[in-house]
Amino acid sequence: MVQLNVGQDYILKDPVVLTHPVIIQGGHNIVWIGGLIRFPAGVAPSYAIQLGYNVGAGGIVHLEGIWLDGVNGAMDDGIVGGQYAAMSMPAGTLSSAILQVENVRVGPVLSNGTNHPDCIQHYGGWRELRVDHFTCTSGMQGFYFPTEESATANKGILSKWDVRNANLYDHAPFTGQIFETLLHFGDAGQGAFTTYSKRQNGNLSNVWINSTQRTFVNEVYPTIGSVGTGCLVNATLSANGLSQWWSNTWNGADGLGIVTGVLSKGIPAGGDFVPLGKAGLTYVSPGYQ
Repeated sequence: MVQLNVGQDYILKDPVVLTHPVIIQGGHNIVWIGGLIRFPAGVAPSYAIQLGYNVGAGGIVHLEGIWLDGVNGAMDDGIVGGQYAAMSMPAGTLSSAILQVENVRVGPVLSNGTNHPDCIQHYGGWRELRVDHFTCTSGMQGFYFPTEESATANKGILSKWDVRNANLYDHAPFTGQIFETLLHFGDAGQGAFTTYSKRQNGNLSNVWINSTQRTFVNEVYPTIGSVGTGCLVNATLSANGLSQWWSNTWNGADGLGIVTGVLSKGIPAGGDFVPLGKAGLTYVSPGYQ
């Protein structure tokens, strides 16, 4: 566990392969560039990185060039949490922390039989969640961005997310389990869309999902058939079935959230945005692009 003083800036360094989960709490501006987490085979499954307990309050948590390697089947989440995770804040609490994830590779993340794996899972609130250059393989869920988690301990609003240059793969779930979605956003937990949850804003830019376990339509949520209470939330599918978007319903016309950009089906022409070997212990940051 990395317990940091709230309000203080930190640079975290990882010179060796980490074989255990990393929990980060507190701090202000937190920068972690380059690293590798790989659990040994046979250990109890766990998340790779968990963020919470006022992490990054008023600042930015920047995770870059990290490889969360689930090769041994013991990683059941990539990056999880939010500023107020496990703090039991009142519902609707706005976050002051920003999470940035850049040049990160995750997976495969697979279920342990009780937990549903995610590439990045929000709970506990972020002012903004930014992802740029990201590749992940998941056995159940990819980007899980509810406006607010339903669990009492993990309240806090995800006000905005911005995902660019990212590609996700689905993976066959374990026997008896069902694959869910690679993109999920904008609900208030338990899949309920309301005028309360539709306050969220989002953007997709050059984002791809390789849907093989379910149809392209059904690996996103809200999907083309989703219905909100007091608001429209459904996606629109292109005529050729290779892209979908939400700007027809998430456009601010109702005074609620705006989601821009297009989600594409398949694999980017140039391959993974974070190929094997790019992220890890030898990673060198290119700086701001």
